[in-house]
Amino acid sequence: MEQATPTPGDTLPVACLHDDVVFPGEVRTLVVEHPAVRAVFDAHPAADSHIALAFAEDGRPGAELGGCLPIGVEARILDRVRLDDEALSVVVQGLRRVRLGPAEAPPPDQRCQIERLDEGLADARRPTVRAKQLIGLYERLVDATDRHPKSLLGVLRNNQEALERLPDLIGGGVQVEYGLRLPLIEAVTVRDRFDAALNLLRGEFDRIKVGREVDKKTK
Repeated sequence: MEQATPTPGDTLPVACLHDDVVFPGEVRTLVVEHPAVRAVFDAHPAADSHIALAFAEDGRPGAELGGCLPIGVEARILDRVRLDDEALSVVVQGLRRVRLGPAEAPPPDQRCQIERLDEGLADARRPTVRAKQLIGLYERLVDATDRHPKSLLGVLRNNQEALERLPDLIGGGVQVEYGLRLPLIEAVTVRDRFDAALNLLRGEFDRIKVGREVDKKTK
């Protein structure tokens, strides 16, 4: 496995998510209800604030940083709206993968040291082949089921000049459970991300096959 080169980092507030994943380059609206996570966003209300997003390994609400993946995503807060006394709507933009250090304080002042990871292309030839495989596999998937957005196929085709982005576009666009997205977050090199994205799509074909077999048996 390739080793990503860390670049000097700094300390950021960190929020531990348990039911949503934000990929680098993606803009996503989070509905934040857990008190500990909400407290972190409440403590940093300014637009354009940077925050580290951590992802609970087991999807358990209220997970502490020690129960999250070692790789997270540095994000920019674009907007926030209080929905009621117990929920926030927060729009964030994923910026880059980061390696998370230990927590330096509990919420709402929870912060950790981050290492920004170099996610550049290490082999321009192999990802080109992988990109064609990835797009072809997703095209077959949307032909086989209407669960996933067909619009994502056009997005993939129109972004082939930025090969390193394609796996994260898959991760943010396919309609799969939280836990199935985590291997893509953990893959810090382009090659590993393509492997994770291809595995994710192949797993969807397996689930379609199992579902059809179950339907046959119950008819």
